Amino acid sequence: MAPRLVACVGFAARRAVAAPRGPLASSSVSRSRLLSTTTSGGGDSDSTTMTDADIAAPRTNQLPRLAREAANKRAAANRRQVRGPPVSVLPNLTLAESMEQLETLVEPFRPPKWLEPPAPAAASVAELLTDPVVPVRRLFDTEDAGVFSLPHAIFREPLRLDLLNRYVKWQRANWRPPSRPAKTRSDKRGSGRKIRPQKGTGQARMGNNRSPSRKGSGKAHGPTLRDWAQSMNRQERRLAMRVVLSQKLREGRLHVIEEMAAPQIRTKEVAIALKAKGWDDCLLVHADDADRNDEFYLSMRNIPRIDLTNQIGVTVYKTLKREHIVLTRRAVSELSERVAKWPARPWKSVSEVLNGHRLVSLPTSSTPNPFGQSTSKARGAVADEDDDVDDDDDDD
Repeated sequence: MAPRLVACVGFAARRAVAAPRGPLASSSVSRSRLLSTTTSGGGDSDSTTMTDADIAAPRTNQLPRLAREAANKRAAANRRQVRGPPVSVLPNLTLAESMEQLETLVEPFRPPKWLEPPAPAAASVAELLTDPVVPVRRLFDTEDAGVFSLPHAIFREPLRLDLLNRYVKWQRANWRPPSRPAKTRSDKRGSGRKIRPQKGTGQARMGNNRSPSRKGSGKAHGPTLRDWAQSMNRQERRLAMRVVLSQKLREGRLHVIEEMAAPQIRTKEVAIALKAKGWDDCLLVHADDADRNDEFYLSMRNIPRIDLTNQIGVTVYKTLKREHIVLTRRAVSELSERVAKWPARPWKSVSEVLNGHRLVSLPTSSTPNPFGQSTSKARGAVADEDDDVDDDDDDD
């Protein structure tokens, strides 16, 4: 065979192998054998000839890919014919068939401690108007000293979370100091004259010496004076105090003790006594310095999570900060007077408060004159002058 013919046959064979046709044939003729067959020289009639099956056979490097494709097709056909159980995304996932079954499967929601629902409200109006009675505890003794009646107007308020939140925000905002303002170019001292001419010097353009671009001059767009204080009505603040005291009482975290007195200055003994009562995180409230002795004050001031304050310094923030609040009898009485709803104060009656804002009517002949005799004398003098004027007119 001529060399040109051999080259043509080899090109046709390679093209046929690159684009196989027909099914996957199990031919043992490889590409090397095909090429060796087509390039075998001589015109011998007994030499191996190339058939259509040999040309259509795929190359050796295509066998794995075609086998994988055929296996994937067989697997897909098997999956379509035989459907097994559905694949579960979660191993413990169970589908409920009804709402009753769903309620049994779903675990009940357990809110965190700070989201616990408040205690149920009073059952009746009579209970709201009844003074709660609490035992009077002794700090260094297990026996109670008696019972104490709390005023229902102070310790029977319903829970108002919005009011407590507003009180705490108001108090913390008032603690925040005002922001320090920065000096602008108008606050700095210096001349307003232009430093150098606009043109002709070859240097950058410059204004006066107080320009923010110069060192030591005013600040551009700096912080300004800002006051963070907020306002809150006095009656709202008193109501918030009554709400937090009532909630502490409903939760069983408000306690009344007989006195705040220690026999000696011993921090360890006071700490053990408070821990035995379960008051290791509490706010101690007394009426004044005479309501507690110095030994108790010097013993407890170094105990962590124990605060001691006067009843005047009791706030919603301090009460919420500690788990328990412990008050003396006098502290309860004075604190109740301080946070009572205006004008129901023990030292002022309603008539006295209203008289301070009421316009006093002018005195008449039937009512006594509250201003004394000065007004009557003045009226008589004015009447005498009018009579004299009338007599003069008659004489003319």
